[in-house]
Amino acid sequence: RAGEAGKGFAVVANEVKELAKETANATEDISRVLGMAMMASLGLGIGAIWEERSGSSRAGERLWDALISGVFVMLAFIMAEQSGSRPAGSLASVVLFPAGGALYLLSTKVGEGIYRGRRSKRGPKVGILCASGIALACGGLVLGAASAISVYAGLAVTFGVGLSALLVARRTTASLLEEIVNPMDRGAVHVILALVFVAWVVGAFWLLHGRGSNIDGAMAILLAGYFLLASVHLIARSFVKRCRMNVKALVAFICGMAGFGLVAAGLDAVLQATGVSDAILQHPSATDSKLSSEGTR
Repeated sequence: RAGEAGKGFAVVANEVKELAKETANATEDISRVLGMAMMASLGLGIGAIWEERSGSSRAGERLWDALISGVFVMLAFIMAEQSGSRPAGSLASVVLFPAGGALYLLSTKVGEGIYRGRRSKRGPKVGILCASGIALACGGLVLGAASAISVYAGLAVTFGVGLSALLVARRTTASLLEEIVNPMDRGAVHVILALVFVAWVVGAFWLLHGRGSNIDGAMAILLAGYFLLASVHLIARSFVKRCRMNVKALVAFICGMAGFGLVAAGLDAVLQATGVSDAILQHPSATDSKLSSEGTR
């Protein structure tokens, strides 16, 4: 009986040890994500101070949009690399990549609609707060999802989201200054926005962390499409004056991604169905070595 009881205590002790280990790992993960969220939220403070002291110009905003657009292009490449073993030409990737761009476009249009509705019903101050909150909530979701994929992806997106938060803070401060909002209320607005941003980051990470490599790969491809369309939108917004033409161009861009991706995926499916090696698509110098080393796709 004592031996059986001892085995039971050993099992319980082992379970307690594993639980403590999981708790420590979860605490470390949350603290790391909180650190990334706070680093990205520094952009809010920097942008607000910058706008308060120097103001903004149309030329400066265009240059800033172009800079962030370049950062987003690199983030799209990084996210594509984080997709893991999921092939770039697979049908799932072809669907997920444009879907990420469509998510960005949808979030932008929803934010604009809520901003206009709140502005007309409850005044410009509420409209400004809602628009900025939606923009930062989207950034928080993206950062939380990237942090759930890997620490490297989270750190990379922290930099990009921090730059976009700086831009949001500058535009928010400029709008509040136009409405003659006193400094204390402006500070309160930025504190609220920072708390909203951090909450969305932690919430997204908590929901998406540890879902498996397939889910992480799918999220990485979605984020790649999201950042690519965001990059195109920032450039188009700076140089295209008509908003309707801008939206049509973005929709056409998504259709182009999806259409060409389907063609590439169809070619890949045909090669698999016919059993033909893709070595026939290589240069002659690389064909022999590939056929001899693999002999398959």
